[in-house]
Amino acid sequence: MAEAHQAVAFQFAITDEGISLHFDREAVKSALRSYFRGHGKKILRLRAAIYSGVFPASPVSLVVILALVTGLWLAGYDLSLGVFPALLSLARWIGYSGTYLTIIFLLSYSIFLWTLFSYLQQFTLKLLLMYKGFMFEPRGKPSLVTQLWFKSVQIVTGRQRPQLYSYQRSLPRLPVPRLKDTCRRYLQSARALLNDDEYREMEGLVKDFQEGPGKKMNAYLYLKSWWANNYVTDWWEQYVYLHGRSSIMINSNYYACDNSGFSLTSLPAARAGLICHIQARLKDKIETERLAPLVSNGIPLCSAQFERTFGTTRIPGIEAGEREEREERRREREGEKGM
Repeated sequence: MAEAHQAVAFQFAITDEGISLHFDREAVKSALRSYFRGHGKKILRLRAAIYSGVFPASPVSLVVILALVTGLWLAGYDLSLGVFPALLSLARWIGYSGTYLTIIFLLSYSIFLWTLFSYLQQFTLKLLLMYKGFMFEPRGKPSLVTQLWFKSVQIVTGRQRPQLYSYQRSLPRLPVPRLKDTCRRYLQSARALLNDDEYREMEGLVKDFQEGPGKKMNAYLYLKSWWANNYVTDWWEQYVYLHGRSSIMINSNYYACDNSGFSLTSLPAARAGLICHIQARLKDKIETERLAPLVSNGIPLCSAQFERTFGTTRIPGIEAGEREEREERRREREGEKGM
């Protein structure tokens, strides 16, 4: 609609007295609001990307590091281990000098230390999140080790409010279970379905698989887990989601069917409008990362699937469907990868 407003906002005519220019004030205001609203959203996305990129570090820690580096420099202490004086000498030799050059060096070095500090925090949080002992303890009765672990996670993350994708860099990779444990669990689940003779036969098949092709397949799985954050995602999407023949709305995206049982009105048009309004607000919060990340009992979960909540669909095919992503969103994702 902004383009239409711009088309009618300015009108001019050539007369004997010159060029006569007419413009609609409301149309101009609407076009300007649309322009600033679009660029404002880009600024919010950039801010959220930077904030999530350094989380759990915060802008306050940057100010503290800058003040510490500047104070020590003025007191005669060099935290750069000789790098600062060498760069200043080189700049003076080239012909650049002055207070501004020192300020730029101090700011650059502070940002460098802050970046290292943020990566150290992310790595520490990733190591802490590798702990899985809490999953095997009774609910509501954590052990002392789990309590200390949970308090350590809280200390590392701090009190700042995380964005939607703030925890993504700190989440550990999906671990590959041991082949022996997988075979054991499979036999446990199959025992209730088989009689004694069938179970003994199944034990032999599982043993042959474990000692034969299972080792090679598990080794390939370990290798894939090193370059993929989740070695199951692409297989699940290809062989479960895209090969599925059932309806997405009823069987997969059932939460969008307006069947919660709660309604402010019984008018179909009003209910449809309410759903569209809620979905539009959700889309805006996802794009600007103002939506709270997924957390279970204080433990952060992966929020990557929110990137495909809007602008992505499954196109049915003869053998399998194919995923189609909105062109604008695809360009945004490619641009983020390039950064």
